[in-house]
Amino acid sequence: MNTLEKIVREGKESAQVLFRRGAYTKQSQEELLRDVVSLANANVEGQRVIILGVEAGVHGATVFNIPREAIDGTHRYHGVIRDFIEPPLNMHAQSLTVDGKQLVALILDDCQDRPYMMRTDHSARLRRGDAWIRVKTENQRMGRRQLEAVFADRFAEALYTGKVEVGFDGNMLSQEMTIKTADAELLPSKDAKEKLSTLIEAKEAKGAIADENTFITRLTHARLFGADQPYQSHSVSELRKELDNLVERYRDHDDYFRFQQHGQKVNLVLVNESDQELKGASIALMVPRASKFLLARRVPVNPANELKPRKVYDDESSYPTVSELEKAYQVTESLGNVMPGQSLLAFKEPLRLFADKSLAGQKVTLFYKLYGRNLRQPISGKLLFKLV
Repeated sequence: MNTLEKIVREGKESAQVLFRRGAYTKQSQEELLRDVVSLANANVEGQRVIILGVEAGVHGATVFNIPREAIDGTHRYHGVIRDFIEPPLNMHAQSLTVDGKQLVALILDDCQDRPYMMRTDHSARLRRGDAWIRVKTENQRMGRRQLEAVFADRFAEALYTGKVEVGFDGNMLSQEMTIKTADAELLPSKDAKEKLSTLIEAKEAKGAIADENTFITRLTHARLFGADQPYQSHSVSELRKELDNLVERYRDHDDYFRFQQHGQKVNLVLVNESDQELKGASIALMVPRASKFLLARRVPVNPANELKPRKVYDDESSYPTVSELEKAYQVTESLGNVMPGQSLLAFKEPLRLFADKSLAGQKVTLFYKLYGRNLRQPISGKLLFKLV
């Protein structure tokens, strides 16, 4: 019996364990945010866990099956948490089966940078700066006394006064990185648009004098899409409707082209150059946004594997948290404790970046902030991309 199954069978909630009968939905995002913030702020050590599909009772817990579509949707929780909670939290999901019922555990690691609170307004009931704490089996709004206690615990520790070097992963630690550009005109959606437009023109040219399935139309289809792709009869209006939906239809193909086939993988390295431990560290990186300078929010899926079962949790928990702000991408990652002399990669899975060839010759400045439980204020710095 594993630890999670043991928790379910014991059927007891605590300051570290919270049960929910069903999965969170779009309508219950407030509940998700309160639960996560409350557990993260709990005055306990180690992991905290929310188990979906369990209801506590006087005579023990009752388990309920979480439907497959709800399990597939749990990857969206990461986006809600990264967009509304600060400082960054490290959460991963894990499935388990108890008495034939499929459950999901949401596990919070490294909650060492308390207090956690709302980063921005979610609704009239969840405003920026709001915070909760889990006390025994209840989520309570944090008041001044509780916030003062959290800060007192932080400053009771010896403050970190050392130096941390931050740079790009490579043979040498550098604050500059060369980014190779690529031609966005070669996107699969643009190629498909050109072919479909040509097919529409062919059908319109023959429409007045021939049936839809004319030899010329079939020949044009074979030339554009290949003889091994079966011809399907569509009216011009149907083809135009398909043309309007090309960007959405080819979204995964375009993302795979940009970020996996022609993008750049980017990771950072942190080196603790002091004899002090940096505790509960996390990093926030600000990357400028532009129409031709893009950062992936997750590892792109290969469209050729679309019939294979989707890995629900791996990519979301390994790839850093990327939020799209008005003028920048905000990348956040929890790092844990950084020991004296330690060198570590900031991201378990490197960022994926795409820059169009029209940007070649330009430079892009990135800004980072390194947080820690024993830092009085974040360590800030700048990095540079050179586009070629």
